[in-house]
This record gives sequence, structure tokens and C-alpha cells, in this order.
Amino acid sequence: MQGNCSSEKHSQLSYHAIPMLFKERYEKRGNRKVCMRCKRLGIWQEYNYEQCYKKIKYISLAMVSLGAKFGDKITVIGNNAPEYFWAEYGAMSLGGAVVGIHPQAVFEEIRYILEHSDTKFVFAEGREQIDKVLFLKNQGHIPLVKGVFYWNPKDVWAHQYPIIYSFDEILEMGKRFEIEHGDSFEKNLEKIKPEDISLCFYTSGIAGSPKGVMVSHQQLLRSAVVMLEVEGWGDTDNIFSCTVPIWMVEQVICIGRALLSEAIINFAGGPETIDEDIRELGPTILFYDATKWENVASRIHTRIETSSGLGKYACHWALNIGYKKVQMEEQGLKQPFFWKALYAIAYRIVLRAILDKFGFLNIRSAWATGKILNSKSFKFIRALGVPIRQIYGTAEMAIMTLHQHRVKHTSVGEVSDGAEVKIGPNNEILSKGPNLFKGYYKNPELMKKAVDNDGWFHSGDAGFFDQDNQLICMGRLEEMLDLPSGSRFSLQHIENELRTSPLIKECMAIDDANKAYIVVLIEIEIGVVSKWIEAYHIPYPKCDDLTESKEVYEAIAKEIEKVNQKLPEPAKIKKFAFVSREFAPEKGEISLTGKLRRKFVEKKYQKVINELYVDEKQVT
Repeated sequence: MQGNCSSEKHSQLSYHAIPMLFKERYEKRGNRKVCMRCKRLGIWQEYNYEQCYKKIKYISLAMVSLGAKFGDKITVIGNNAPEYFWAEYGAMSLGGAVVGIHPQAVFEEIRYILEHSDTKFVFAEGREQIDKVLFLKNQGHIPLVKGVFYWNPKDVWAHQYPIIYSFDEILEMGKRFEIEHGDSFEKNLEKIKPEDISLCFYTSGIAGSPKGVMVSHQQLLRSAVVMLEVEGWGDTDNIFSCTVPIWMVEQVICIGRALLSEAIINFAGGPETIDEDIRELGPTILFYDATKWENVASRIHTRIETSSGLGKYACHWALNIGYKKVQMEEQGLKQPFFWKALYAIAYRIVLRAILDKFGFLNIRSAWATGKILNSKSFKFIRALGVPIRQIYGTAEMAIMTLHQHRVKHTSVGEVSDGAEVKIGPNNEILSKGPNLFKGYYKNPELMKKAVDNDGWFHSGDAGFFDQDNQLICMGRLEEMLDLPSGSRFSLQHIENELRTSPLIKECMAIDDANKAYIVVLIEIEIGVVSKWIEAYHIPYPKCDDLTESKEVYEAIAKEIEKVNQKLPEPAKIKKFAFVSREFAPEKGEISLTGKLRRKFVEKKYQKVINELYVDEKQVT
């Protein structure tokens, strides 16, 4: 039996500051309830509320002893781990605001965010992140940074740098400070108000320099209440945290929802063991960005298609039943007993084994956000039995819409409780409500542009409401095509349809205003294409570059033709070209949250794009 808090109680708790709410949980649960769990050297290490509270306290006091003050910015650079969130709680507990940076961020991105945010202290996962921060420091950058703390000692050589501290060192520092200054930690907690800044999210910077979106304790917890009112969680639920916490939704789940429901947060032993650890743990709660879910769908699909004849037939049979179930759910139809019984058989005989193989057997709450999850992947995952839902929101407005009562693959759900959403000029999605952000750090003028005089936040996305009052997000306004009919069409929609193919990992559709047709740059899914070549005994090209294979080219051309059948004539793809290497953040082609930097990619591949427009007769 799940022990769920009432929605009214959740709403009351959302008016707390986050550190004070954690203190209440500690006082209630102490050492009797697991708060976090992490794989360490192959063993699941558990941390109860008392252990976590003490680490948070000592981290916070250590920073205070080094000069940290109320309102300071503290940055965390690393993968998901208990130490990441202890650092966040520690920073919030002294009245600081947390800035997150992706662990694979390049030097320039780290420099910009640390300098723009006026960061005073940095928590770094390990050697890679420490080296980047020290390099910038030695080059005369990030002058305000006065302390760097690391939690993974692997390969970290003995630093002769006075501002570098290990996690154990700062914990000892905090203990000494508590002995000397008594209850200063508790006094700091009492000063923090729900409306104070808790987090500062930096946007991906696709359209310019990254913006620092300031979010209050109240906004984060209110967003958690919105999700909890859709589906309650209990204190026996297991959250698996593996999406880097630079995402707003990851913070809402692992800070807000975990605190409100007392669910356990679980962490992998490292990025390379995530899939293995999910299979071993069998979580009940899982959040991935849309790109990751598409990757999961592609992997499972490939596994099915390359299985033996009987196994492949059984999977297709079970999935067809699953698709019928999904269809009836989307249409709001009551499932007849016959289909319920048939699905139960298909699940028991086939689907259950697939879910168990990937660690999804116990999942009862799964969420996707970021770019819109393509329809094929969405329906495929639900047909397997994973109850995935989509969220639409931004750091500025948190959760605007989410799937609630009826889940449809074409939409991003109904308007969330407390929010207002409407469609403005040019089909722009506008929103307002109590979860509006506190502003852009050091850029009040930009805030005036983003939020109009009536309090409506302008998202920059195009969309509309369907007949069931569910929001359909079409993509970015600047990526919309104006068709001869007067209607508008989204380049993102074309890309989403292309990514339904397991052979295609990423793509970018291009609409040259001076040309008469659409062209596409394609990045193939190397792993899937390799298995496809082996399964059909196709010889590898001599150069080992799969994009040089005639058979691969023809296979992608067929995938494009399938997509073209769904598109209006002016939006059909006429030509395509392969990119020689995968789109990568370190090369500036894609953001660390998986969003294409279109202008950069167009500039880099301008010669290839020009060649696609040379001879209009040679179309795919």
C-alpha cells in the first residue's frame, strides 16, 4: 500500500523554503528512513535522512567558514550523485542559489556561466571538471571563485592549489565550524524565505548567450505539487536520477517531489553503468529527456527486429495488442473485457520479459520533456507497458502543461493546475501564473521582453489547442514554414518524423528561403545500422564509413519516402546528405541538453547544403 500525502497537505508544504522542508523530514524520519541510495564499487550504499542532513549541514558550514554569504551563487558541475544534491541543499541552506553546469561542458561555456553568475564556490565531480576550472583560473578568468570542492577522488592528483578541497576535507571543516559557532546552521535556515532564489538555470544559448533564469524555492515546490496531483507517489517509491540536474524537471522530481512524498532517490555508479543499474534496481519513477526515450525505443526495436523468427513474431503479436490498447486509451474509450484479457496475456507471455530486460518492469510513473518525443517512439513505449507522459514547460514558467487524465501522443497534455496558457499572435504559446520565474540574472531588460505588461510569458514556441483542450506544440516560431495555403508547418515536425526511424539518430531539416524545397542533414545511428548490415549480410564499405554504403543510402532514402507520404507537398524532403561524424556538444553543433544549434550547423555544413541545392532535378 502506497502512503501518499493529500494534495492539500502537499500544497501547504510548497510554501516552505526547501532546506527547512528537508529539516522537517530529518526530524520526522531521522535514521529510520532511507533518503538516497547510490551504487558504490558494485554495492548499493544507502543514506538515511540523518546522514544526509549532517552532510548538508557540514557542507553549508564549511562554505560559511570560507566566506560564503546569503545570496551567493554556488555552482555544481558533475553527473547525478548524492554529493550533487548534498551540495545543492548545502548552498540553499546558507541562502545561496545553485547554478548547474553539464559535466561535459566545454571551457568557454564553463567560463561564461561562472563569470556571468558571479559564482563564489564550485563543486566539481572529479579530475576532468577540476582541471577545466583550474585552467580557467590560471588564465586569469573566474576571479570571484574562491573555493573548488570535489567528490570523486579517482585520478585526482595531489593539488598544490590552496582553493582545492576534497569532500572529506570540507565535511571536517564544517564539523569544526559547528563546534565553534553552535547552532549557526539552524539560524541560517530560519532566514530563508520561500520566495528567495533557490536555483539559477542557464539556458542552452542556442539563439545567443545563455540566460540565467532565477527560480524560487516556492516555484520549484509548487511545480512538484502539480505533478503529484496528477499521480501520487509514496515513501516506498524509487526514483532513478540519471538526467543531469541542469534540467528543471529533474530538479522538480529529485528535490520537490522526493521531499514532498519522501520517495527514495537512486543513483547509478556512473554514466557508463546507468542501464545496468536500472535493470538491477527496477525503479518505479523514471524521467528521461525525449532524446533518451527515443534512443531507448530504438534499442528495444532493434533487439526485436534482430531476434529469431518465433521470438520476433511473438513480439509483433504482443505489440499489436499493445498498440490497440494505446489507441483506445487515446480515444477515451472503455476497453472491452476481451481486449483487457488479451493484453494481460500478451503482457504476461511477452511484454513483461522485455520490460524486465531493460529494467522497466516496476515503472508506474515515467516522464519525458525537452524536445517533443516523436509519435512512433511514444506509442511504442506505451504499447510495451511503460506509462510514459509528456511535460511541456520552460525554466521560466516550469510546467505549463502535462498529460493528466488522457494521454495522447499528439499532444503535451492539459494546462497544469494554477497556470494559464493561451495562444497569441503567430500561434505563439503564452503562459502566466504563480510559477513565473523571478527574472533573468543581471538582465532586467530581457525580462521585460519575455513577459509583457499583462504578465504573459512569451515562450517563443508555436502551438494550438485541440478539441480536447490539449496543447499541441509545433516547435520554435523561427523554425515554422509558411505554406502557400496560408497555413504554417514546423521543421521540428519533419525532424521528429525522421527520428522515428531506428536508422536515424539525429537530423536537421533546412528551408532555404531562396530555394523551392526542403533538404535534410542526416546522422545515422551507427550501432543500429551496423546490426542491420550484419543481419542482411551486406558488405562493409572499404573505408569503414557506413555512410559510403550504397545499401545504407538506399535504406535512408526509403525512410525519407515514408515520411514524405505524411507531409504536405511544400514540406516534402527533396534531398539529403549524411554528416561524416555525429553531432557533438564539444564541436558546438548540439547543446548539452540535446538541442541542435541550427545556425552553427548550417554555417559548418554550408558547402554540403549548397551542393544539395545545385541540381534541383536530382531529388531523393
